[in-house]
Amino acid sequence: MKWILLLSFCVVSMFARITHVEATPSNIANVKQLVDIRTEFEIQETGLIEGAVNVVFTKEQDKFYKDKFIDELKQHIDITKPFALICRTGRRSGKVAEWIDSDQFDITHFSGGINELIKNGYKITQ
Repeated sequence: MKWILLLSFCVVSMFARITHVEATPSNIANVKQLVDIRTEFEIQETGLIEGAVNVVFTKEQDKFYKDKFIDELKQHIDITKPFALICRTGRRSGKVAEWIDSDQFDITHFSGGINELIKNGYKITQ
């Protein structure tokens, strides 16, 4: 029985911890490292959340470059510490969180994205 529990723990520990939370002002305030993966055009529409870094997640010729994205993350944040991802609607950042899933990451994903955050009363200063 102990072996089964140990094996279960090891299997669960092999993957990143991804926490999905609602995009609210109070949840944003609790984040130390926030990565906004929206495009420059999307950011121009609403502005960038104070303290966030912009690491655009894009695809080139229908290919996603995981290593390139992670290398760029490393230039802006400490990936050994918890960080959060946000996009316009939450859909893209949720997929990216699952896509870069690795035992080295502790990721918070903001469901609803910046649209939900603004709807919940967050004021962005541009």
